[in-house]
Amino acid sequence: MGDAGIVALGKALEMSRSLRRVVLDDNGMTLVGLRALAAAMGVNRSVTELPMPLLDLSRMLSSDEADKVFAVVATLEDKLRRNQRL
Repeated sequence: MGDAGIVALGKALEMSRSLRRVVLDDNGMTLVGLRALAAAMGVNRSVTELPMPLLDLSRMLSSDEADKVFAVVATLEDKLRRNQRL
């Protein structure tokens, strides 16, 4: 899927009002895709379950951008908690 697929998924998530669960991992996502996913979750209000993509995250954390990855993951978790309260 890669980042391009994650960006496309993000656009769909921004419009979705019924999708509740998104499961994705081992898709070759980088920090670019993770940021796109977090941005989409900033708009989406229906997704309440999004398990962290551990395989993709482990690859990202082995880079020199680990602090940025942690910050985006924290944003994603905040958006999920917001949606769970709605």
